[in-house]
Amino acid sequence: MTTVRIFLRGGSHFDVTAQDFTTRRDRISNELTSLSWTDAVSGKPLYLRLDAVDAVVPLDETEGDGAT
Repeated sequence: MTTVRIFLRGGSHFDVTAQDFTTRRDRISNELTSLSWTDAVSGKPLYLRLDAVDAVVPLDETEGDGAT
């Protein structure tokens, strides 16, 4: 399982733990165009606007909220 921390432009963040994560960015603007995961076990949002995402950071197993 992998945990990533998703930072939003408003300053808040949350963690998602899933089997696999995939992100895609625009080659010219470097903006996030796609974020997907498979078999999420915790932290899966009901709705996520990609234009509100500031950063997606993978966490070590020692980091996170302890839900891993």
